[in-house]
Amino acid sequence: WSELREEFRHRATYRMLEQLMEEADINAVLEEKLSLKLMHFDHLEGAPSQVVSQLMLSAYMDNFDYFYQVNDDTIITSPNWAPKLVAALASNPSIPNFGVTGPSDSNNEKIFTHSFVHRTHIEVFGHLFPPFFKNWWSDDWISTVYGVEHTFRCEDVTIKHNVNAQKTSSLTRYNVDQSAQVQLDKELRKGHVQVDEWLKKNKLPRLSLPVICGYIPLVTYLAKGLQARTAEEIPKALL
Repeated sequence: WSELREEFRHRATYRMLEQLMEEADINAVLEEKLSLKLMHFDHLEGAPSQVVSQLMLSAYMDNFDYFYQVNDDTIITSPNWAPKLVAALASNPSIPNFGVTGPSDSNNEKIFTHSFVHRTHIEVFGHLFPPFFKNWWSDDWISTVYGVEHTFRCEDVTIKHNVNAQKTSSLTRYNVDQSAQVQLDKELRKGHVQVDEWLKKNKLPRLSLPVICGYIPLVTYLAKGLQARTAEEIPKALL
């Protein structure tokens, strides 16, 4: 553990020097603003998404406000990334600090591969990612669950994700849980409802109807009925 702390300090110092920080400022960060905690997750082998969730729950209990999903094969290439990501959430015009943001990943611009959330996220869902997601498709979930209105890509923060840095003879360092892809839509619908219920409870602007209408029985019934029949078979009452 002491060797890990020293290695982290060495690497952090190197990166801060790259950003032209003064030695006194670097020491202030390492001594006064940085705390490290070693945790073991042997029972979650092959489930990095759940390891991250557990780490963020621990940080939540330690009363931290913002949580950043960063991998050990990631290089943050933008200076001053922390205040930029915080500002992306804090400046939500509808509900400050509500939703999700993340940097621009040159390897995958469709979803957040490194999500950044406020502690409000834990209060809404009880976790970073649903327990069902062990590794893949957790990023798809968090990139979609808040809807467009509360999802903010921070274009002025960029990362380099060295996806092959620690792989030797296989595509990933774990077995991909393919069953999670089938579960994704169900978890998204469940998540939309959780978000809407939290907004309702706190008397805040609700999610737009199209996001959650799949949970309105009549709409679901009509949608299935319309898909199953041709236009000629639709009753005039529905036209």
